[in-house]
Amino acid sequence: MVLPTKLTAVLGAFATHGGEARVYSARCGRWSWKETADFQQVYGRRSKTASGGDVEGGPGAEPRLAVEEALELLHDDYAYEFQIGWSLWSSSWPPDKQVFDFAALRSG
Repeated sequence: MVLPTKLTAVLGAFATHGGEARVYSARCGRWSWKETADFQQVYGRRSKTASGGDVEGGPGAEPRLAVEEALELLHDDYAYEFQIGWSLWSSSWPPDKQVFDFAALRSG
């Protein structure tokens, strides 16, 4: 099956472009707010490897593990959602650089 490989590749692509390398949660089911999810796993701070062992180094699960667990309920009518961390706003200036001159604002 190609779907697990493609989903894992997409999640890996997010990691190479500013996203986190681990999946925080996975959900699948009919995409409706009126129905509960058929599968929902929140990995949060639980760090797991694909072999099932605990690993240090960050929250979440390896993308391959999250995809495999979610696709156990593969169905044509289901939507699949994976949550990863993504830092859209980050500082790029040195910490000693003054960004705002508050003294100039007060004197004006």
